[in-house]
This record gives sequence, C-alpha cells and structure tokens, in this order.
Amino acid sequence: MTTEVEAGRRGSSWTNESWRILQEYIGHEEFKKRRKESVKKSDGFAEQVPRPVEKKKVKSSFKALVPVQPRALLKQPGKVALQTKLQKLKLAAVAGTTTAARRSFHGPGIGTTGFAVVVDNVKFPENDFFRPRTVFPVRLRHSNCWSADDAAADVRGVAIKFGDTDGHSCFELVMDTGTMAPFWDLPSYEEYVSAMKGGPEKLKEWCWKAPMNYYILVDGLRRAPDSYFQLVYSSQTCFTFAAKDNVPRYVKFRIIPTNKDPESGLLNLEEQRQAWNTARLPDEERPQNYLRLEYVERLMKSSVMYRLQLQLHTKKASDTASTCNPYRCWAPADHPWYDVADVIITTLLTDNVTAQTSFNIANLPPCLGLIEPESMYDYNSINYVRAKVYSAAHGARLAKYVIFDFIG
Repeated sequence: MTTEVEAGRRGSSWTNESWRILQEYIGHEEFKKRRKESVKKSDGFAEQVPRPVEKKKVKSSFKALVPVQPRALLKQPGKVALQTKLQKLKLAAVAGTTTAARRSFHGPGIGTTGFAVVVDNVKFPENDFFRPRTVFPVRLRHSNCWSADDAAADVRGVAIKFGDTDGHSCFELVMDTGTMAPFWDLPSYEEYVSAMKGGPEKLKEWCWKAPMNYYILVDGLRRAPDSYFQLVYSSQTCFTFAAKDNVPRYVKFRIIPTNKDPESGLLNLEEQRQAWNTARLPDEERPQNYLRLEYVERLMKSSVMYRLQLQLHTKKASDTASTCNPYRCWAPADHPWYDVADVIITTLLTDNVTAQTSFNIANLPPCLGLIEPESMYDYNSINYVRAKVYSAAHGARLAKYVIFDFIG
C-alpha cells in the first residue's frame, strides 16, 4: 500500500505526481527507458536466484540468521564481500557516532514510555508471542532521519521496543514514513545516503536517474508536519513469521494514528517539483524543534494511542526473491493489514534516558526472524547489516555519552 493509497483511505485527494513531473522534464520515451533500466537493476538479484521446486509438504523453508563461520566464507565469495562491506559500514557508523556523540541517523528525537496491549480479536495466524490481551511495557522514540530542523522536508521515524529498558528487549522495530525503502541492497543504500548527504543537486541527480527513486522520495518525505503522531510509519523490510500452523510466511509492520485524520506533511505539487530542496521554506516561522515541543504538549494533555499492524505474505513455490525487495510494496488487496496491538504512550522520557535507549531490529521474539543474505546484493542484506551496525554504533555512542557524563 503506497502513501497515495493510504491517503485516499483517510479521505485525502493527495497524489504522487513525481512520474508526471519527470516526464515533463525528460520526455515520455526517455522516462520509459530510465524506468526500464532501473527496474532491471533493482530486480537483478531476483532474476539470479532460482525459484524453489514446489514440494507437497513444507515444514520450514527459512534459514535462521546465524554467525557466518570464517572457514565457510572461503567457499562463498558473495558472503566474503558482504562481510567486508559490513565491516566498512560498521566502522563508518562507529566513527560518525563517536565524533558526534549521537545517533548516526535519526539524531534529533523525543523518547516516551507506555504500554502495548495485543488486540482481543487476533485475525492473523496463532503464534507464541502476539497473544490476545497480552500487555507489554514499551518505549517509543520519534525522530527526523536527516535534519535537525523539524520544519524541513525529511523522512520521519519511529522506533519501538517491547520493554521499558535501555538495552535489549524481546521485540524492537524501527520504522519510517513511506511505504517503500529508497534502496534494495547495500550498493543502492550507499547511493541513497550519498545523494541525501550531497545536497539538492546530488539528490536531484539521484531522482532523475531512476523514476522509482523520485517516486519513493516523494512517498516518504514529510515537510513540516503538524505532529509526529499524525503520520504513518512502515518497516519497509520484511521478516520471517513462524505461526503454530508451521506455514512459512513473511511479515511487514506499520504503526498508524488511531484517528481518521489525513496524514500530515505530504508534499504538495510545487514541493514535489522541487523534492530535492529539503530545507525549510523561507516563510516558515516555527522553531527548529517545534515537533518535539508539540509532542510534549500533546502528551501533557492526555495519553497518545497508536495501532500496530502487520501484513503477511504466505510463501509460495512461484515466489521470487523480489518478495523481500524493500524497494517494492505488497499489494493490499492480497496482503491486508491486520491489527496487532494498541500502543498507548503516557510518559515523557528524559533526554538522558532517551540517549541511552537502543533500538535494534535483531531483537525479535521466537515467531519472527531475520533472513540470512547470500551477498551484498541480496534484498535481505539491509536488515542483516542494520542488525550488526545498530549494535556497534549504540555501543560507541553509549561509551562517548558515559565519558561526557563523567567529565561533566
């Protein structure tokens, strides 16, 4: 379900005009050519992986994410390159975190606590974790991905952990605005990061290079939204889902506001024409931290309630690896959203506690799992690297924070 579809469901006439805009600039034929090339590139890994042979009885077809043994790597050049890339990204994240003494991405933010209650009428397959009426303490953090200015056009994020603790908990999710990730593997992730950090011209070049890049950027950016609350956040990447019926499935998550108001901050037509110009508008007068101030005020008045939902894909013999491509979304007609839990936020965390709180998608209950990637071009390499890098970066940030706190 794209942001445009979700906007329509909430009564908004908002449309993603990026492809029409791009065709105005480069022409219809050039647009088709670039779209065909970008689709071929992003689907490249799926075409290389053979489809599995259909079997009558399938107990499990998922690989557990386990440490890769050095000796085994010698026979798997794709995994050698993946581990090399992982180490480079880990070192870069640690260096950036240590220098700034804050998170590498999603730096400015606000932390809260509350609880999650699994819904009474669970409509997805029975499992050992999401049991009806089960109550979990939670911590939740809202943030901007790239900019310290709340009024900028930026990807907004939410991170949630099922546990009121600084460190590991039984279930942690990191989600962003936008239904699709602006990358599908590690090389495309690095291209995206370079474009976002390179300024308007670099980002414009990235958008024009592939029509889907432009579409996903418009789909995910929110310019000066009214509140962190009035946004829809998606996991974009998928996990394995193990239910008691032993049918292999994939799962994606999202968290939405419980009211029916339209999503805030969607780019209007003129803003879409200049989506790469993400700085605040000249006539914007609100302070840089207005979103954080608004959320504090909102929470002082009453608790804030979200709805956590999931989307399932039952694994089939006809599936290709593209099922796990985060650069794509699952059609809602075939993959409806099921309510998982009400998330009720009641209390603001202090900045010190928020800074020490980690969120790592490697922390999952037994019914969920990460998929071991075959190479840096594997769609599942994104989650794999996130799981490794988040932990290393948090350790470096926490060490720096402790030193600053000790000196102070």
